[in-house]
Amino acid sequence: MSEETDMEAWPDKELVAQIDGLIDGQLDPEEQRRLENRLRDDPAAADYCAQRILFHSKLAQIIGPSRLELVQNRRLVIEGEGESRRVTIGHSHTAQIGGEGTPIGLPAPPRGPSRRDTALWVMLSALLLGLLLLAVLVFRQGAEKPAADGSAHPPRLTNSATPWHRRPETDDALKFWLQNMAWHQYGLDEMKAATGMDKDALAGALDRFQIDRRPHPVPAAGEPLFVLPYPGGRHPRIGLLEQAVNPQRDTKVSVFTPWDPTSYVVLDLPEAFLTRNFLYYLSHSDKPTIWSLQGIQLQPVEWERHENGTLTYERELPNGVAFGAEVDPRPAELRLKWWIRNDTPAPLREILVQNCVLLGRAKSFAAQTDDNKIFRGDYTACRSVDGRRWVISGWEKAYHHWALPECPCMHADPTIEVCQPGETVVLHGWFSFYEGGDLDAELERIDSLDWKKDR
Repeated sequence: MSEETDMEAWPDKELVAQIDGLIDGQLDPEEQRRLENRLRDDPAAADYCAQRILFHSKLAQIIGPSRLELVQNRRLVIEGEGESRRVTIGHSHTAQIGGEGTPIGLPAPPRGPSRRDTALWVMLSALLLGLLLLAVLVFRQGAEKPAADGSAHPPRLTNSATPWHRRPETDDALKFWLQNMAWHQYGLDEMKAATGMDKDALAGALDRFQIDRRPHPVPAAGEPLFVLPYPGGRHPRIGLLEQAVNPQRDTKVSVFTPWDPTSYVVLDLPEAFLTRNFLYYLSHSDKPTIWSLQGIQLQPVEWERHENGTLTYERELPNGVAFGAEVDPRPAELRLKWWIRNDTPAPLREILVQNCVLLGRAKSFAAQTDDNKIFRGDYTACRSVDGRRWVISGWEKAYHHWALPECPCMHADPTIEVCQPGETVVLHGWFSFYEGGDLDAELERIDSLDWKKDR
């Protein structure tokens, strides 16, 4: 086999599958033994492992040059005196991660019966196994795919945060975003923050397109809720801004209240999604993802607006995992979908999806408290200041209900048990405004609509 063919086959599918199985806790003992032997005996596999260690943020501060070293030594250990003397004859494994630091030694089972020795060996065996697991956990699942521009890898930058502003590339795009921001009641400073354009140029474009800051008309009876892609440039929170640095508009939509066209709720679909081991996506840049730890910048995506009024987006991650959302506006409600597609060779397990409902820009629901929120079943709801209206959000398979009163925001976050290779899993969601005093009856009515099924 030629050297060129060997390079194209690296890493081989068996190694990738074994690592992914270990990550997901699904590797059987025989496969685990084979993987351990491979890491010990195959320098290329060990090097491949070491190169991925920096993915783990907690290790990033202590690791020097990426390096995983396994050393086997024979040894004789004599400890203590008299009756407490212990003699251990065996061999040891030494593992060292990084270029510096103190190696961690592991004694093999003693060749003489001693409960204390056996307990020590079990404890230290678990320590080394945990160390090896940690090294493997920081692998990226699947091989990196070419970027959209055909380059070998996604862009790598010193600062991996996507820029706050996005300059419209065409007149049609400029007109859309200016009108969008005008309906959000933006001033020139916020428009500048969203577009990167100077205020004179913005004022001239507003005049040229004859756009003013009059609100969008309130929907008439029977018309769908008014929904827009969130334009960025203004933080969707009113509190805890330091915990959502540089929020991106990619996954956010604004849902305007049907009684006040200057108030809106922002849906982040999702704010984040993660598996047991990896934070795959975060819609702000204050916490590291598996991509930012490598200096990989995810390229911006925008919502696509369809003639039937729905909004959709799709994002493909560098390892072949893709996800997206659909927003379907209807009278007084939205039908939502969030989906994930797994084009990697290994299952994705325990996928946790944080879909955030940001309330701070809706005057009736902006109180920074949890006293106005209800968590029930697949739903979470927020009561208006006057007690006459509600915001209701729900997701099938909701596993975690929570809120941050300072934001304020609320969650009914869903989970996906497993997404197999080649599979697409879809979650259905609900959002609505309700005016009335019987929330229980309204939730029963919503349940009767079978919104968790495709129609």
